[in-house]
Amino acid sequence: MKGTGVGYDVIVADGGSDGCVAAARLSADDRCRVLLLEAGPDYPAADDLPADVADGSMPTTSHDWGFTAEPDERGRSVPLPRGRLMGGCSATNACFALRGWPQDYDQWAAMGNPGWSFADLLPVFRAIESDADFDGDWHGADGPVPICRPSAGELSPLQRAFADAAVAAGHRLVGDHNEPGTVGAGPVPRNVRDGIRMSTALTHLVATRGRANLTIRADAAVDRVELRGTTARGIRLAGGEIIEADAIVVTRSASLRRRAVR
Repeated sequence: MKGTGVGYDVIVADGGSDGCVAAARLSADDRCRVLLLEAGPDYPAADDLPADVADGSMPTTSHDWGFTAEPDERGRSVPLPRGRLMGGCSATNACFALRGWPQDYDQWAAMGNPGWSFADLLPVFRAIESDADFDGDWHGADGPVPICRPSAGELSPLQRAFADAAVAAGHRLVGDHNEPGTVGAGPVPRNVRDGIRMSTALTHLVATRGRANLTIRADAAVDRVELRGTTARGIRLAGGEIIEADAIVVTRSASLRRRAVR
């Protein structure tokens, strides 16, 4: 990728779930100079993670933006947890690795979005996962994201009682909720390895950190996208620093928090 004399070819604004993946994929081309920005801290390896962030058994809000919903008609407001650290919500969530319902993807394609049908996306689903429990047409074995399900012996008494009650009520006991058309009760697939929550900061970014063309900056909150005319030309950080680039990638998690201004 040919640069234009600016600092970077691409700036990825936000090191969240998708930002880590974007930076890893873009920097695979050693001609592309990539800058990844994250407002929160960066823990480069699993051993560096705080205990609650590493623990894949439950969500955590120790690294959170502190957002709350607008009050409803009764004045009630609920927290809206969003991870503020490298890996974003994938570093703080419940680790559920459930695919969407196939018909939903097919509807997206039918609405004029080619490439978004379930058949189109299945190779992508398979490519990103390494499923420890199932193989065959629906699952991958060589991807960066480990997928596993708790065994019967790993379920708590409450979980076992729930599954037994569901079966007694007529629901089918299923082992693989990511097989298309599966309906029933059973263990949930999760992206956990040895009890550690496997965020995209671990599954995608760790292996790329030694690349000379990838720069990672933590504790760098983005204030806005800088425009030249109608073209995005850089990023302004919250402290006023402006960083120029040929292209700006504003990830989904970033777009929920920030706005582009002239």
